Amino acid sequence: MSYEQFKEVCEEHSPESANQRLAEGWTLLGVVPGFDPSSGRGYTCYVLGKALTELEKIKQLMGNHAEGGSKS
Repeated sequence: MSYEQFKEVCEEHSPESANQRLAEGWTLLGVVPGFDPSSGRGYTCYVLGKALTELEKIKQLMGNHAEGGSKS
């Protein structure tokens, strides 16, 4: 998976919050363990990405073309 297609990345610590983001169109990028040193407890960390819109992708490609470079 190419991460160039994401304009924003966030972490959620509850499945409810992660599900809310998924319902809003976010993509689940990973599920990793987390640790809260203040409580000494572990938790599940959901990593989500907000994808670029088609217009944002076009602008990104046009910007790369204008700079004379290409991303593959």
